Amino acid sequence: MKRRIACACIIALATGLAAGCAGKTGRGTDSDNPTVIEIETYYNGAAKIALDELVEEFNNTVGDEKGIFVKASSSGDMSELFQNLNDELEKDAKDRDLPDIFSCYGSNALEFEEEGLLADLDDYFTKDELSEYVDEYIEEGRVGKDNALVVFPIAKSTEVMTINKTDWDKFAVDTGADLRQLSTWEGLTD
Repeated sequence: MKRRIACACIIALATGLAAGCAGKTGRGTDSDNPTVIEIETYYNGAAKIALDELVEEFNNTVGDEKGIFVKASSSGDMSELFQNLNDELEKDAKDRDLPDIFSCYGSNALEFEEEGLLADLDDYFTKDELSEYVDEYIEEGRVGKDNALVVFPIAKSTEVMTINKTDWDKFAVDTGADLRQLSTWEGLTD
């Protein structure tokens, strides 16, 4: 379910960006000359299937009605996506073939932001809309000297460590380890 929500957010963001472009250029409502939005992700498996289904649904309904076509593709995994994006970034500006929307972390977005290649998403959301998201996630997407919102949090992860207490107790007797050591990275390393 969370993946469908994340994918729906991508489509909604693409629609909003396209609507913004359509208003400025007069394009986006001509089904004979559609606005094409390319999305590049690292999704595979269930996430890719969910995104593909949402893209197809969008393209066959709202997209068809408004002359907006979303083309989503996957690089296979995150490192491959970042390598592809970095390869494009290293090319001369006129030779670049970058997608309109791509998955990345704030640290990866910084190079693109420094070259003026990312849209400030604050232009596409009201303060009320942004207030519906976790403040820290939105702030994490603010990158660069202008602190522009250029990375939208559609997916977040949390690292969790679980310990089998029965096995831990045996390990602790043999090694003298204490659960309190796991409260810091240094203790965990020890």
